[in-house]
Amino acid sequence: MMKAAVLASMVLAAMAIPDGNPHKWGRLRRCDDDYGTPGSDDPSAKCGLCEGIGGIATADDQDAITYTSCVPLMNASDVDPANISNPDFPLSFTADLFEVLISEKSTHFPGPNSSGPHSFQPEQGTVSYDFKGDLMRFDYNVGAKNKLEKNQSETIWQHANQMFIVIKKEIAGQDFCVCPKPTVGVIIPDAMSTKNPTYPSVYLGRERIGVEFLWEERVVDHFIKGPHHAWIDVATNRLIRGWQPWNGLDVYDNWRALEPNQFDNLPPKACTSGIFRVDCGNITHKATDADKRRARNAVPRPQFKGNSFSDMSDKLNKHLENEIPMQDCDQFSLSDLNDISHLMNAAKDPALDDIYSDLDDKRKLEHSNYHELDARFQADLAAADQYPHLHEMIRDGKCHEIVMWYVHHLSSNGKKEIQQLLSLPRLPTKMHAETGAHASFGLYQRQINCFDCHLNDP
Repeated sequence: MMKAAVLASMVLAAMAIPDGNPHKWGRLRRCDDDYGTPGSDDPSAKCGLCEGIGGIATADDQDAITYTSCVPLMNASDVDPANISNPDFPLSFTADLFEVLISEKSTHFPGPNSSGPHSFQPEQGTVSYDFKGDLMRFDYNVGAKNKLEKNQSETIWQHANQMFIVIKKEIAGQDFCVCPKPTVGVIIPDAMSTKNPTYPSVYLGRERIGVEFLWEERVVDHFIKGPHHAWIDVATNRLIRGWQPWNGLDVYDNWRALEPNQFDNLPPKACTSGIFRVDCGNITHKATDADKRRARNAVPRPQFKGNSFSDMSDKLNKHLENEIPMQDCDQFSLSDLNDISHLMNAAKDPALDDIYSDLDDKRKLEHSNYHELDARFQADLAAADQYPHLHEMIRDGKCHEIVMWYVHHLSSNGKKEIQQLLSLPRLPTKMHAETGAHASFGLYQRQINCFDCHLNDP
């Protein structure tokens, strides 16, 4: 709930979302405080104890979730107000965090409603918070007990409305940084308070609930705000569990004083001087004047041309092998090639693509940002899985595209750094024929369009 809210820039202040409940989730998976039954605005159908509890979800399908256990203990009216837990966060703290982050597949960020489709990513680590400094930090793979099957080695900082997401050793052993700008700052301490002046939460009452990843039951006070649910451990008076049906499940443990040095040296080096950065402003290796002159020249020199598709590919491979290690295209999986493509995309200088776009040159990129590119890669994987006969063509198209990006979208200095990090796929010598009306073939045709310029005149 906490991280999901930060990443979605919702800060737990969103009203309930009357989106029609497109996945037909029942009241255990989704129950909004002022929306009642999902898909209905019946004012009498308010959420009750042990509703909207959620669990470990793996897909959007109504049955693709393992619900936690829950036993109602006392309605809100039966609990002495003096004994109700305080849902406010401390002004500063560090705590252990276990979660299943639910994000939109197209952006990898939690979305504003439940439309989806969604991805479901288990993660674990720590969260650190300093409200006075408008600072928040999430660390994963930091030595906590391994209670999840999979976790990511990444660190996320947020300072006011600037985020820095550093994924450790993500590309060719190098750190990868993304610098998104949320529309708001970090979550406020009284976000789930019943006294919040903007949008107070609702106290539902007391329950005994199973806490995932800790694998034990706790007596908790249940609060709800829009689609966000929070459970405060009565024994510790600290948030122990959060659920939002299209943002995720969070479990908190071992609350403690803010650990030192959590926000030193911001922004992180990987976001200011690393080669692999997205939306971080400055470019590490800018194109030289010579690089730009070459970009404006649309006609290859004779030594870079061939008499056929196969001859062209062979000649270009031989030239490239003199400057960078290469392996046959069929030695790479589609996922390997997607990773290399992301690397090239992060290392490019947009000034070169500006030249190609101004010239309406076939070397210009079809995507405008990281998320568009990744969405295309997910579609490629799905197509190869659904239509196995397309796998070889999709793979070979990626190899041609990667080589084109390396040659035409990286500066001279950028190429030198890439040469130390990875092997490039060789250009396949086979040209694939159309095997049916599928979008993948049209993409493949565009990926191999270097053939148009690198072919000798008849």
